[in-house]
Amino acid sequence: SREFFRERGLYRQEDGAEAGTKVFCEGAVGLLTGKYGPSRCAKGEILTVRADGWDESRIRVGGGGWMVPVGGGQFRVGATYEWDELDEQPTEKGREFVEKIVRRLGGEDFAVVEHVAGIRPILRRSEPLIGPLGDGNWMFNGLGSKGSLYAPAVAARLVRWILDGVPCEPELDFTRFGGSSPL
Repeated sequence: SREFFRERGLYRQEDGAEAGTKVFCEGAVGLLTGKYGPSRCAKGEILTVRADGWDESRIRVGGGGWMVPVGGGQFRVGATYEWDELDEQPTEKGREFVEKIVRRLGGEDFAVVEHVAGIRPILRRSEPLIGPLGDGNWMFNGLGSKGSLYAPAVAARLVRWILDGVPCEPELDFTRFGGSSPL
């Protein structure tokens, strides 16, 4: 969200920006409108932890979660699933749950650096959707909990469609669900 980027000094709003092509990556907010087909969203909480001396050469999956090294002795660890309370507020219950994952995948000696929560944009089979909205506008959404895995390949696929005119595979095309322009 804008607030996430503002807090980190990474947000700048410009007046009068012009673009011939716009890609709408609206996340859960866009999905909850129902414009892009059947969806369900889930809140997730993750931790960033510091653990000096832990092996940073591999991603760990298991123990009901995952742990990814991000450098400098820090790791991102997650995650919770909450289907009913769709807000972006971290909870003590979520922190305790993810700390158990940290202990199973890494060990006891760590410090929590950051605890964040967000809403996963999940479409049907938890797969992303892309497609044209008309007037040079495009849609890219539904990355869900596998977003970091899907995003690079799906983004490249969308760019190929936009620049080369090569339509995507049917399973990625949001218009097959009766999607229409939100504009």
